Amino acid sequence: MVIVFQVLALLTAAVLAVGIGRAGWIKAFTPIVQLAGTGVVWAKDIPAWSVRLIGLVELVAAAVIFLAPIVIVVHGSSRLITVVGVVASIGVAALMATAHLFHRSRGEAEHTWKTNLAFGSLATMAAATLLISGWA
Repeated sequence: MVIVFQVLALLTAAVLAVGIGRAGWIKAFTPIVQLAGTGVVWAKDIPAWSVRLIGLVELVAAAVIFLAPIVIVVHGSSRLITVVGVVASIGVAALMATAHLFHRSRGEAEHTWKTNLAFGSLATMAAATLLISGWA
């Protein structure tokens, strides 16, 4: 049964890492003017360092979320790696909840709620499967 959760943790982590990593890469390295022109209109309304920081946080979270289940499968169960991966996943879920509130306050939620819900749900699932597979 543990192997099922390990596979699920790997798949969930991979999908989440690709999605959140791509979003982080775009926020971290795309020029703000170009970013605002691609539909991320809020990027021009907050300090550029905030946009870059959000992008970097998303990139780091994507890397940790992706690497945690791989380390568990390759090296065996590790409580430290499990905790770090779970914390990163919960952090992404919290970030998505915060992003939803931010976009809602700006009247943009009708365009962003699906993405926030999808990433938040994937992050919650990644935390749960990682916790089960890493502590079993």
